Amino acid sequence: QLSCNLAPEKVLKFLLDIFKRSHEEENSIGRRASVAPVSEVIQIIRHQCLSYISLVLEGAWQDTPQQHNYSPLYTALAAEDSPSPLLPALIDTLQDDPVRFAAVFKPLLSHCLLEMSKVKLTDEKCVQPLLVLRKLTEVRLTSGARPICDLLVGHGQWSPDGMGQSAGLQFANTSFLGAFLSPSVFPEEDTGFVDKFFKEKVSASQVKTIAPEYQKDLDFLRQQVHAVIHSVLVNSSTREEGLNYIAKLLNSNSKRQQLQANERTNAGDGFMLNLLSVMQMLCTKVRMDKVDPNYIHSERCRFELTDEARLKKSSQEAQEYCEAQAKANNGSPSKEPNFPTECWFLTLYAHHIGIQPILRRYQRRLRHLRELQNRLDELEKSEPAWKNHPSAQRNRQIVKTLKHQIKKQSRSRACADIGLLDQTLFSRCMSFYSSAAEHMLRFLDPVTPLQPRVPFEQEPNPLFSLLPEWVVDDIADFLLFGVQYMPWVVSQSLDDTLLTWLLACLAHPQFFSNPYLVSKLVEVLFVVNPAVQEKTSVVYTRIMSHPICEEFLPSALMRFYTDVEQTGSSNEFYDKFTIRYHISIIMKTMWESAVHKMAIITESNNGKQFIRFINMMMNDTTFLLDESLSALTRIHEVQEDMADPAKWGAQNQETRTSRHRQLTQDERNCRSYLTLARETVDMFHYLTEGVQEPFLRPELADRLAAMLDAVL
Repeated sequence: QLSCNLAPEKVLKFLLDIFKRSHEEENSIGRRASVAPVSEVIQIIRHQCLSYISLVLEGAWQDTPQQHNYSPLYTALAAEDSPSPLLPALIDTLQDDPVRFAAVFKPLLSHCLLEMSKVKLTDEKCVQPLLVLRKLTEVRLTSGARPICDLLVGHGQWSPDGMGQSAGLQFANTSFLGAFLSPSVFPEEDTGFVDKFFKEKVSASQVKTIAPEYQKDLDFLRQQVHAVIHSVLVNSSTREEGLNYIAKLLNSNSKRQQLQANERTNAGDGFMLNLLSVMQMLCTKVRMDKVDPNYIHSERCRFELTDEARLKKSSQEAQEYCEAQAKANNGSPSKEPNFPTECWFLTLYAHHIGIQPILRRYQRRLRHLRELQNRLDELEKSEPAWKNHPSAQRNRQIVKTLKHQIKKQSRSRACADIGLLDQTLFSRCMSFYSSAAEHMLRFLDPVTPLQPRVPFEQEPNPLFSLLPEWVVDDIADFLLFGVQYMPWVVSQSLDDTLLTWLLACLAHPQFFSNPYLVSKLVEVLFVVNPAVQEKTSVVYTRIMSHPICEEFLPSALMRFYTDVEQTGSSNEFYDKFTIRYHISIIMKTMWESAVHKMAIITESNNGKQFIRFINMMMNDTTFLLDESLSALTRIHEVQEDMADPAKWGAQNQETRTSRHRQLTQDERNCRSYLTLARETVDMFHYLTEGVQEPFLRPELADRLAAMLDAVL
């Protein structure tokens, strides 16, 4: 009768207090509590308490039907008013009765989901529902079972079906754990953060002040989600459902990797970074010798790689390899992969569709911001010329629009700075990419992968050749981004494994069908050069002192300098100059080191490789200087005409616009050509100064003299 007349919360609090006092009494009387009849009395009291608590939570004494997404126990757990032994005891009491167990705990799980879907990252109690969920999933009985995890994966919203074209976004929004992975600082997902901190003015100091606090909050949230998912995965009866959920999240968002991905159909950046961080934590203890490299070539692989370009093989050869693997099993399914294998490869895929698109989007936003600012500066600078013109009203409207767009993009950029440029996040990414480097080194030298014996065989291991191109591409892109925006993190986190892999790949450019992959690795070496980035000088010193670099890199760079003549791209003619510029800067630094200088001199005495290298340098010098002089002539002509107002004004508007556009293009091209030409001529200078004999050979001497005669 008392229970019928009082709110369930009050009745539950009364019972919880009794349960709590039973433990307090047990502690206060010490050893006597373990002797009958006191021990029996305590056990009876607790059993009665648990029975009544179960009845209250089932709504046995309520006249109104129990809500499916409300449990009075949630409030007690969130406020930490319940004694710690309560949950294990209550779960143990009800586990043998599935109907009653679900009646008590399913509303509690739904209540956690409801509360989490209401909160934002800026809310004071943002992680409270998550902490309650963690308490529930971590309860482990003496049998090793985690009944709440079983109930969780059986929840109607655990992994909903029937998604449409925007499956990635819908699945992230409607799945049970989606709400717990959603807190974000990105305005595209949650405007609360940007409205709270960057509604008016955005300043670098403001971002610097706010960033540590919310990066710490996000990391705490990710640790709690990791604890929940870890509980699901270590529970043998729910591991498969847990892996299926992660794979479904990744596969439904696989289109994020596309260059022109529709952001409205995929999960947001904050969501993906949260998921990625959880996956990284799951991989922390994975040993690479436990990862099966054939997993991505078996029918048990949880993500699709059929159409992906490979490092050395074709997609057709990859398909044939998969078929050969299946045939070797006599048509029976391949062996079930172990957990480290599945976890590691899913994490690798999560990096590909998670952080890589965010890096590209961040760079596009910065580029767009610069373009907007340049347009605004040009209009404001030329205001005296148009303020009395008929187009003045339109130009003022354009200025207003540009200012609004700059403000909007600046706010988004500030949020991205906090969400993406996170030292903890970047350190975890560096650590994982180090494991990816070790994975590849195991193909190249299975015996001593961390200290490989270079040079390798002429042809790489088939498993290396069959890896998707994006594995190498992603590591290179991440390093390039990190050196530009977080060089101190790269300097601290670049371990010997990743560094060895970088140099081993550069020393064997023939292992890659796509020369652009090698060119990106060369660019990594270029950007860590102290002449480009001062904060990575320690890393560059480590690279230059590495045995592979000292002995094999100079000759490999010379070979790639000549091989990059034909890349297969529509822009190959112009791309090769940028690649060669990077190589020339690296070579210049090497020439200043006695060890590397000797390696270059040794290579110059070894025959045709050096001859080809010098021939390409002569070709480049001739072309670059010719183009520069031609561009300078055109620039001079236009500037002379512009200096004569009468002559310039006599030309019609269309001609003036066209010539001005051509002038801008010529100035840009000439600047690039002269920069490249200066470095090439400089390389000629120190090489001819230090190594004369190869330049006097018949196959070089006449061409070199003719080139110098033509240029001079």
